[in-house]
Amino acid sequence: MSRLSWLASVHHETAAMRRAGVRRLLVISGEPGWCSRQAAALCDALAGDWLWVGEQSERGVGCRPAALKTLLGRECLHAVFDARQALSVDALAALAGTLVAGSWLVLLVPPWSRWPRLPDGDSLRWSEQPQPIATPSFTRYFRASLLADPAVVVLRQNRAPQLTPLPSCPPWQAPVPGRPTADQRRLLRRLTQVEPGIYIMIAPRGRGKSALAGMFAHKLADACCITAPAKAAVDVLRRYAGPDAPFFAPDALLARCREGVRARWLLVDEAAALPLPLLRQLMGYFSRVLLTTTVAGYEGTGRGFLLKFCDELPRWHPLVLDAPLRWPINDPLERWLTQTLLLEDADARIIAAEPAPPDTDRVAARVAAPNGAMGSTPPAVAVASEPSSAGSATSVVRTGSRAVSREKTSPLRTMDGRCAVRWRIDRVGALTWRRQPAARQAFYRLLTRAHYRTSLIDLRRLMDAPGMSFFTAHQHDEMMGGLWLVEEGGLTPRLAHAVWAGYRRPSGSLVAQSLAAHGNVWRAPRLRSRRISRIAVAPEACRSALIRLISHSTLPLPALRLWLTQPLPDEALAVHLALSGKKALWRRWRQETAAAMTAVDARLTRRWRCFSQQPAR
Repeated sequence: MSRLSWLASVHHETAAMRRAGVRRLLVISGEPGWCSRQAAALCDALAGDWLWVGEQSERGVGCRPAALKTLLGRECLHAVFDARQALSVDALAALAGTLVAGSWLVLLVPPWSRWPRLPDGDSLRWSEQPQPIATPSFTRYFRASLLADPAVVVLRQNRAPQLTPLPSCPPWQAPVPGRPTADQRRLLRRLTQVEPGIYIMIAPRGRGKSALAGMFAHKLADACCITAPAKAAVDVLRRYAGPDAPFFAPDALLARCREGVRARWLLVDEAAALPLPLLRQLMGYFSRVLLTTTVAGYEGTGRGFLLKFCDELPRWHPLVLDAPLRWPINDPLERWLTQTLLLEDADARIIAAEPAPPDTDRVAARVAAPNGAMGSTPPAVAVASEPSSAGSATSVVRTGSRAVSREKTSPLRTMDGRCAVRWRIDRVGALTWRRQPAARQAFYRLLTRAHYRTSLIDLRRLMDAPGMSFFTAHQHDEMMGGLWLVEEGGLTPRLAHAVWAGYRRPSGSLVAQSLAAHGNVWRAPRLRSRRISRIAVAPEACRSALIRLISHSTLPLPALRLWLTQPLPDEALAVHLALSGKKALWRRWRQETAAAMTAVDARLTRRWRCFSQQPAR
């Protein structure tokens, strides 16, 4: 197929996409110059906004991936995402959320065969390495997902272009501009009759949250105040609310509230992207609050909004919008993103769909099991030893891993003795993730359910970051708990001394650097250690049994008792414990720590250079 016939096919398929209301992904893979020429030809052939997302814009309106959050809530026709130097998957998903029906998302990537071996600039955000690293595991997974979806068009250099047309489908009837859909009318009627309270609209991208908020603001006129993370993020809202809609920057609105300015309603668009302390202060000045947000997770804040912010509210009322507004159900681009980046969040859908129980902790009533669940911010623990002359290091965590094998066949009982459960503990590495993609997806979804900071960056770290190790807990072959450890330390004496003196702060080795900077142990960054980055437990798991399982197997506290009772030279061991999160988890760790310390002779405790406990927040 020649270039002219290829462009003609694209033009014809674009017309079919507009009739069906769908959006598609078009991947261009090749040398940088060749990719630029193909993208320029598409921009010239198809009329549209052609937002260009990359470090440098080559056409039209440009935006850096890090600044894409400022465009949330906007709409555009066609866009280019330049991933030739760095593939930021969270920015890619956010860009897809701005595209209207009939749009192409053009993705520029390196040459297909060399792509897994090339360094990815996005790895600087999550690999804790001074230079970009290659990401072969994720790249191969990403390439396979592109080839597996027939709706994705892949254009590769030195290969004949091919374009598979979509199956014929009935024309899509787009909502009439300015007229609410059936779901929006239902929610508008409800909002006009509500009592004072907090109302949170939870829905994926493209469901018309901003449009509904704008329609409601138009009804309220001057009886509301509108705010958002950025003025550009409320373009859709202001289009429906009218040009005179009372929009204020968050800090300016807070200042006006302190001066005595009041209104019946506070409307916050993209509430998850606002600093939570600022949002709490603003809500205190209004009797009725409407917040709109997405909890799919690709912004890295929506899930935290649900687990961290909403969890602290005594009561709030969920509002649900399910049907897409800007594209039809089963849109090819949305389907591919959801499957590839694991954006589906069943917990959020269940929570949003159920009514809030009165005077109870709404999130705990649904996400947690009857006895509660362990999740939230996990502890960070490092146990380190001086590197040997051979370059290896003895780790208390390794000693604890031997205890894991003993736990594989030992039944555990709950604290009240009502049930006996047999658990299996597996130590997992990068090779296991590659060979067992279902296990990798289960581990990531477990993190998403239990920890509010989980985002797509963690998916990248999970697959390609160096120095990572994992433990998983299984009950009846179902993954019920996980532990994520990060290797730290091993710095040169010169760099370790510079960290202690405050001259250097290299990436990574968080606990080791904290020991040096705040504990006055300059040799601490030289010690090899493993920091526990995340602990996640399924809500339906028996909490008492699983906490005991993890604390007595994968965590180093039992091995720590044995380690400290052995004769060791001075400065051979450094221990740091930092805890935050659920109070139940905090109390359990304090008990384990006290048991570990009481088993140690008082003379041996002098070897502890740093032992700090930070209470839960």
